Amino acid sequence: MLSTEQERHRAAATVDRLTSMGLSYREAAAVARTVIGDVLVDLGFCDRDTVEAAARAAREAGVPIGKVLHDDYDLPDRKLAIALGMRFGMRYLSLEEIEPDADALDLVPVAVLRRLDAVPVAFTENGDVLVVLCDPRNQSALDELGALSGHHVSAVVVTRDDLDELLRRAAEIEAGHRPSPPAPAQSVVCTGDGLTSEIAHALIASAIRRGDIADGGLAVSYRVDVRISVVSPDGPAP
Repeated sequence: MLSTEQERHRAAATVDRLTSMGLSYREAAAVARTVIGDVLVDLGFCDRDTVEAAARAAREAGVPIGKVLHDDYDLPDRKLAIALGMRFGMRYLSLEEIEPDADALDLVPVAVLRRLDAVPVAFTENGDVLVVLCDPRNQSALDELGALSGHHVSAVVVTRDDLDELLRRAAEIEAGHRPSPPAPAQSVVCTGDGLTSEIAHALIASAIRRGDIADGGLAVSYRVDVRISVVSPDGPAP
């Protein structure tokens, strides 16, 4: 369970966010004091008896009430995300309503996104970066993403499954931007002997080192200018 000090910090962060969105301090403070169970009842997602029973079970188990409602009372993830967003003054968006921007997904390393449990997915018209997360109380993640990305952050709430899908897409983009691993060492075998064989061997080996060996064939981008003079006892040949 959260300590009173933690709850105060998160309530203050909620008030700050809502006042920055244009709400008065009185309106923002009223939202910050709202209990998630009240929001679920007001939305018609749960009845009062269910919420109170879940609240008692959550206190006893030391887990969020949302987890109890989801696990024991089959509250869908989407409804819980909607209620959480409303509780903390954030919009809820489904994956179908989000148009991920590859540049936004690639702003911050995926390892950091997994640690923060939040993903930048797009840019707004005013240049903010749109970040999605499951827990709207995770203000520290929003602060860190803002600092790392160099953008002001706007946040929306999504379900756990949708966040995991966006993390997967970010990982795919990151993997696509990594340089290709060096080609494995190759050997060259030339048949024959003499000066011609030695030159061919040297040219091909150099091409391999330079990376001029293409998949499925040999592409050697070399020009060799050779001038041959035949020297005889009577002097150079014409």
